[in-house]
Amino acid sequence: MKKQEEKNNPIVRLFFVVYCACMLYLLFVRGRAVQSELPYWEQVLQNYNLRPLHTIRNYWDVLARPEHYLDKWGAMAIYREQAKAAIVNLVGNVVLFIPLGVFLPMCFPTLKKFWSVMLTALGALLAVEIGQLLSLRGSCDVDDLILNMAGVLLGFVCWKLVAGRKRK
Repeated sequence: MKKQEEKNNPIVRLFFVVYCACMLYLLFVRGRAVQSELPYWEQVLQNYNLRPLHTIRNYWDVLARPEHYLDKWGAMAIYREQAKAAIVNLVGNVVLFIPLGVFLPMCFPTLKKFWSVMLTALGALLAVEIGQLLSLRGSCDVDDLILNMAGVLLGFVCWKLVAGRKRK
């Protein structure tokens, strides 16, 4: 079993590198253009949310009360766009980080325990959020961090279940 793990490890690491490259592209490059005339620090100050569950609640509210937003916006097309944005953000921020919870313990022998994976992921995700804030490529949102960590947790649980079965 150990020989097989060592044999597959370079391939798993390659997939991890490709995953990281894709995530960096999605988080910092794709569709992220600075378009404001405001001075840099004013843009930074407008580009963060430190209130836990604020953004999640707003997205959830759009999905839970369509009649309210149809009255407010007056058009089904606008509501559909807002609902789509809510779903993409809520689901995407979880699903896109499930692989991180799988890859960390697979690629790094010291990251087999729950807290080591979660703290490593938290550090990496904090760096991403701060990087997005300072580069003005996305927003720095504590709710993104919450949703991303939920994805890492799901990935780690999946890895743990599969790894546990392999040992038996």
